[in-house]
Amino acid sequence: MSDRNYEILFAYLQNILQDPQIQFPEHLQLDEPYQKFGERLKQLHSDLKRLTCQAEQVASGDLSQHTSFFGNFSDAFNTMVDQLREREELLKKEATHKQDQEAVTEAYNHLLTELTRKRSEWILVVDVEKKDILFCNKKELEEVEKFVEGDICDICRHKLSFKQNILNWSSEDPYSIWEAEDKNGYFYQITSFLTEWQGRKAYAHVIMDVTKETREARQLASKAYHDPGTGIENRRYFEEYMAEIMEEKREVTLCYMDLDGLKYVNDRFGHLEGDEYIRSYVAAIKPKIRTTDVFARIGGDEFCLVFPGCHKEVVTEKIQEALQQMVDGNQKPYPASFSFGIIELHKEDGNMALEEVLEKADTEMYICKRQNKKKFHSNREVR
Repeated sequence: MSDRNYEILFAYLQNILQDPQIQFPEHLQLDEPYQKFGERLKQLHSDLKRLTCQAEQVASGDLSQHTSFFGNFSDAFNTMVDQLREREELLKKEATHKQDQEAVTEAYNHLLTELTRKRSEWILVVDVEKKDILFCNKKELEEVEKFVEGDICDICRHKLSFKQNILNWSSEDPYSIWEAEDKNGYFYQITSFLTEWQGRKAYAHVIMDVTKETREARQLASKAYHDPGTGIENRRYFEEYMAEIMEEKREVTLCYMDLDGLKYVNDRFGHLEGDEYIRSYVAAIKPKIRTTDVFARIGGDEFCLVFPGCHKEVVTEKIQEALQQMVDGNQKPYPASFSFGIIELHKEDGNMALEEVLEKADTEMYICKRQNKKKFHSNREVR
């Protein structure tokens, strides 16, 4: 190859490799033996231009390009385009799936929010560290101008007077059920558990108003442990209370009492008058006892008083005063009195059975009953 033909061909090849879009003269001025090389070089130039154009289309996102005019390089080019197309389809599917998931999550959250708003319970979510309320299901039920204290709604401010207990609540147990009472005498059952709220550790509190149930339960308990005729405790309460006293070996003073002549009053004046007699006796005793003392009716005319931390001498004085006041204030056509026996229970008596305790007190009581018969019931039998 002469220097001129070589220089022309080499320069043309160098230029088209650097920029396939470059324009060259239609005919290269080559000698006859080198014109075939020139034609092939022009064909290569044309193929490079086409391939460059397709590559630009692929780069702009058009993955429909396909080539078959460049030998093994065409196969590699087509494989790359196919891989890009598959990747694009995969990304589209993933994006669609993500959108579907986000749509489902949004719909679920909306449904959950609507459900919690319509619940009668309060649902509060409290930040574990900062102790501020992150969510209140009652807040959206009120007008914005009624909101107070940041995220706390007006309902919570007025209803939940124990709100501070909720904000400060913490427990090693991740799930707990506890109770609270507000300043107005309403009762609540609170279910608290550890959760995560928008990336923050939080306690969720589900607060249920159980005032009606609590009051009904207390009324049932009151009926179960109280004598309907007098309102004082009954034998069931007394036996359970004494079981605790004996088990804990607590020192108490016990007074066993019997209402004198109740059978006579019932037989002579009727049971309504007998009930009035019982009530007058209870009224005479109540001013002499403390709120920590237990006053129970354990039979028709049998009663027991339990005085924790009170000596026998003090109890005796109180009961004698009550007896004298009952006798002096009686204006009924029959004598009114009661008999009593007082004993002290010490720690060493903790192993005694309740029957033994009552039998011991009953013995003391009958000494008093014989005395009362002589004083107040000399003309009739006292039982």
